[in-house]
Amino acid sequence: MYLYLLASAFISFVIVKLLSGKMSVSHWWVRFSRKLSNQWSKQRHVAGKNVMRVILFTITALVGMFALITSKLNDGVEMVLRRRVFSIRKFFLRMLLRQRLWVYDQLHFVSKLYFGLVHSLSAPHPTTYGFQDVLPSLPVPPLAKTVQRYLRSVRPLLTDAEYADTERAAQELISGGVGDQLQRLLITRQRNTVNWLEEWWEKYAYLINRVPLVINSNWYGLDRFDPPTSWNARRAANLIHASLDFQRRLANEELPAIRLVGVMPFCMNQYRRMFGTARVPGEHIDEIVCHEGSSHVVIICRGQFFRLDCYHDDARKEPLSREELEHQITAILTQARADAYPTLGVLTAQDRTTWAKQRIQLIEKSERNRASVHCIESALVCFCLDEESPDTLIDQARLAFHSDGRNRWFDKAVQIIITENGRMAVNAEHTWADAPVVAYYLAYVLLAEEKYDPNADAGSRRASLTASLPPPAALQWDLPADAAEWVETAAEGLRKQAEGVDLHILRFKYFGKNFPKSCRMSPDAFVQMALQLTYQELTGRNALTYESAQTRLFAHGRTETTRSCSIASKAFCDAMQDPEVSNGKRAHLLRKAIRRHVRTMQNAMNGRGVDRHLLGLRIAAMENGVELPALFKDKGYQFEWELSTSQTPVQRGAGGGFGPVAFGGYGVSYNPAEQELFFHITSFSQCPDTSSEKFAEVLEHSLLKMHALLLSVEEDHEVLSSELEKVLANFEDPRAKLIAELFNHKKKKLL
Repeated sequence: MYLYLLASAFISFVIVKLLSGKMSVSHWWVRFSRKLSNQWSKQRHVAGKNVMRVILFTITALVGMFALITSKLNDGVEMVLRRRVFSIRKFFLRMLLRQRLWVYDQLHFVSKLYFGLVHSLSAPHPTTYGFQDVLPSLPVPPLAKTVQRYLRSVRPLLTDAEYADTERAAQELISGGVGDQLQRLLITRQRNTVNWLEEWWEKYAYLINRVPLVINSNWYGLDRFDPPTSWNARRAANLIHASLDFQRRLANEELPAIRLVGVMPFCMNQYRRMFGTARVPGEHIDEIVCHEGSSHVVIICRGQFFRLDCYHDDARKEPLSREELEHQITAILTQARADAYPTLGVLTAQDRTTWAKQRIQLIEKSERNRASVHCIESALVCFCLDEESPDTLIDQARLAFHSDGRNRWFDKAVQIIITENGRMAVNAEHTWADAPVVAYYLAYVLLAEEKYDPNADAGSRRASLTASLPPPAALQWDLPADAAEWVETAAEGLRKQAEGVDLHILRFKYFGKNFPKSCRMSPDAFVQMALQLTYQELTGRNALTYESAQTRLFAHGRTETTRSCSIASKAFCDAMQDPEVSNGKRAHLLRKAIRRHVRTMQNAMNGRGVDRHLLGLRIAAMENGVELPALFKDKGYQFEWELSTSQTPVQRGAGGGFGPVAFGGYGVSYNPAEQELFFHITSFSQCPDTSSEKFAEVLEHSLLKMHALLLSVEEDHEVLSSELEKVLANFEDPRAKLIAELFNHKKKKLL
């Protein structure tokens, strides 16, 4: 590994020197040949045993021969050949990106050297999709390793007898036969596709499901705490204008590629479907349709739909100014009448089969209906101008998550909601992309807003800018006779769905991610352990827990599951419930559980998770007529995700949330800010065993207990000591009592 990295560093150094003109080709070859011969003589016996090293030295020698040949040619031919260095650089970059050990220790010297190599071989200013053709493909992990990780993840959930049955089923899968056959099918698929999971994931995780998108699939996000204006028309104009700028830069590949630690490129493929995309319902399976070249947005106001063309010309060279957009939106607010047509948008809140049948009837009724539906589905984004003015976070969340559905089109990839008092929220369809993709777009437009003058006088606009604009066009419909009945039935169905969701938001103000970082702990893992402790205190047992991990380090990567409930997390939670366990032992178990969680997350990001591989084996068996292995019928595989969690880090605001997966479980989305933590907690109100408000109450207590625990055992730590003094100085702080109890517990153990 070290020899490989050093040789790669040498090659990248030479390429940079050659391209910068600071080293002659002939001079470089003399120096290179000496180094190569010396290194080869020292490592000959090692290289002979390592095929990769032999290949590396062969390629290096070819690069040297290439440089020698070009030194004998005239300048014109040499310049032509030097252009080929770009493809050579891409080859080495592709080879480097396949090395994955850096994921497990980013601070190691070898990892830093590796980052330097990747950075030197990368383009100075990569385009949005500049890394797409060098990203590695998602691997198919060794079957035995996946099964080993799976067994470790279900151990805290099963009794000894149940675990013995699961072990037998697992051994049967990896002992040859069906397991090997399915594994070979996956490997063959991986070799013949960009990403072996991509198509299957969209189909089986999303498109084939017949449940309504609202609550079950779509997620929501909330506004910043300090919106720049309370004028809804101006806020909408600002956001549309910023969105057009984002869309233009995305189309021209001017947005910088996202890179982990500033070096390792993320796949940007999901951004190709950011605009003009909708999930179109089908009777048996839905379809994601992306309309390229769209130049309009759809404004939904009082349940009616308006087409707003955003450019002065068909070539999309001159977008409307913010003043012009505001003028058009104001005209829509004046023109929109709630009684013009039934509020058809609520139809998209139904189960997919029902909505698919109604959509077919609607577009077959007339060409005008077909054109109106196409206008909505092909719009860059839908902007929903609501008449409500919610102030509390929970009211804002409910409006964004479901509302009454009459001013929405839930099939759209992105819906931006603007309230009467100028607050913004988002409702996003989940199939086409994951939350971080939309969060990046929202961060861009919110940052762009700061450059606009929120107090600009509307009367100062030049009349010539708006006089020539055609008025926004209201979409027209020829409705079937029973359309009004469809709408009311759909609205009643959504009302019942909404009443069935118990949503609560916890704003935890005592500390943020700054505290676990001061303890040299991962903030994400710290929160996950708090969730494990909360669930055990509420139910007396452990839950199969889902946390989303990104696999965008691979081409067309989406997500993998981090199974947060582990043997180590169970040991920590048990210790916190046992009064005989010392604080020191509890803190040790907490650190151990956090280290295990971090490693599980790293494996998931590295394509070495459990669930996507097992899903692939199941689908391969189903599509090839192979009998499903016993492991997939075992109790360990039948558990539901009673805790479905995800981190949604945003710079401003409270983040967002999603619905629960299991009837008796919780959906928990959290945003760890620097000085506070936000939790969006959902459950089903019909379930007698769940309560989002109770979960939030116990979660707050769990976080305080973990905070007090670490303070009690690390009171000599400078940062923690100052924190301890600050807490104990305020006797009304609920942490003070907990800390006092833990200190008394510590003293008793010492005695």
